[in-house]
Amino acid sequence: MKIYPKYKLNDATKRKSVLREIQVMKKFEHPNIIKLYDSFETPKEIYLIQEYVSGVSLYQYIKNKS
Repeated sequence: MKIYPKYKLNDATKRKSVLREIQVMKKFEHPNIIKLYDSFETPKEIYLIQEYVSGVSLYQYIKNKS
């Protein structure tokens, strides 16, 4: 699950970027891309329900390789 606190999305560009991420991820069907099962929002947060992948995050993996 990925959680975006809305207070960090106070800029319209950032919020639009998250909404675009949701739209794009809904369209992907590929074995090397994490599947988005659902998304919803509360007054304080936006939630993305995604496929579980064990191990380190992509950010951490890239950081360790550099």
